Amino acid sequence: MGVACLALPVACFGNVELEACTFTDPTYCDDSASTASPSGGTAGDGGSPAETTSTDTTGTTGMTGMTGMTGMTGMTGTTGTTGTTGTTGGPGDTSVADDTTTGMSVFCGDGVVNQEFEECDIPSPDPEGPCTAVCQRSRIIFVTSIDINGKMSGLQGADAYCKSQAVKAKMADPTSPIQDPGNFKALLSTTTQTVFERHFKGEGPYRLVNGLTVSDSFAKLFSEPLQNAIEVDEFGHSRVTAVWTGTGTDGQPYPGINFCFDWTDEDGSSNWGISSKIDKWIDVGDVPDNPTQVCFDDLALYCVEQ
Repeated sequence: MGVACLALPVACFGNVELEACTFTDPTYCDDSASTASPSGGTAGDGGSPAETTSTDTTGTTGMTGMTGMTGMTGMTGTTGTTGTTGTTGGPGDTSVADDTTTGMSVFCGDGVVNQEFEECDIPSPDPEGPCTAVCQRSRIIFVTSIDINGKMSGLQGADAYCKSQAVKAKMADPTSPIQDPGNFKALLSTTTQTVFERHFKGEGPYRLVNGLTVSDSFAKLFSEPLQNAIEVDEFGHSRVTAVWTGTGTDGQPYPGINFCFDWTDEDGSSNWGISSKIDKWIDVGDVPDNPTQVCFDDLALYCVEQ
């Protein structure tokens, strides 16, 4: 039988120390078997007992191979070229603003009053209507149909007089443009108050009862000639008359007078204007008896909606 000799540690060992022999017949490779002679015969007499083979040993486990390296990330592509700058937009529309709470645009004519820049708002604002094209409310100004002397119980009494005349006009004609008769004040200055401090300074137009525009705003009453004289009373009737004012053409208190002791006494002094004038309506200027040295004469008042 042939013998296969390998240089590996296996279970069967012959008499050769460095070689492991494996026989084709398993009976010759047994833990308890004697070593066979190469010729295949049995051991001779007097031979030494066969060497007992040692128990097979298991080989050590091989090392785990190293984990392969992670592949490199691909290179980032180059940034594209910057586009050309767009053309500049046209002027913005000042009547439109953004509502930061809703993100929606608000504008004059959207039907919602934006308190920041509107006094009124209707779907179709009318330059000649009560709500103008810039959503500012128009206001009424009139000259009283009845005169009163300088003793008016102060500004409070003068304001009450304007309100009572507006009430009479509204009662006489329910279609009158006077919407709120209780919202009028007399256009008067005192030693302590100017007309700018006393009155709401509307940015919309001031109009007569007949609809004619007097001024485009309160400030313009005193900065440029009137568009139409304030010669129409609360009933819409024409009236040319002298008017108590205590006010100069610039809207400031007239100098050198005591305003009929702030409109509480007939013994006092004040200046006056003429209702038919577009430039001397608030102060008639350098004419005799201006300012007056007494306040017992009866003159009209200008009444202004707030």
